[in-house]
Amino acid sequence: MIRLVLDGALTVNWCFDGGEDYPQAVLATLAEGEALVPPDWPLEVASLLKRAVVRALLTQEDAQTFLGLLEGLPIRARAVPLSSTEAFELLTGQGLSRHQAACLHLAHHGGLILATLNPRLRRAAGQLGVALFEPPA
Repeated sequence: MIRLVLDGALTVNWCFDGGEDYPQAVLATLAEGEALVPPDWPLEVASLLKRAVVRALLTQEDAQTFLGLLEGLPIRARAVPLSSTEAFELLTGQGLSRHQAACLHLAHHGGLILATLNPRLRRAAGQLGVALFEPPA
């Protein structure tokens, strides 16, 4: 079973059918596996959807429908203890947002594959030796 750590921004990308291969490959992978997310993931996804609604990129109804679809996917939250020192290093040393740091920490300490499009998060993952999701050829 494939187990991924799923970045909130990548998740929201699914509701905008831009035809990008990477997000769609991650979604397809969930048919054979599961995604683990940090506990703040629902708030991150909701915040990004709210921003899309405010910018009129998405209707409130479409956002609600998308959230309902997410409920049916094999996505579950997992908390991994994080010290203040580790958190500070991820936020300052790697220049990550709070959610990105939580995703990276979860992947790093769980030996999991990280699925993200964010260049800064991908670079930080590489520096920590965290495997990145790569679509099958």
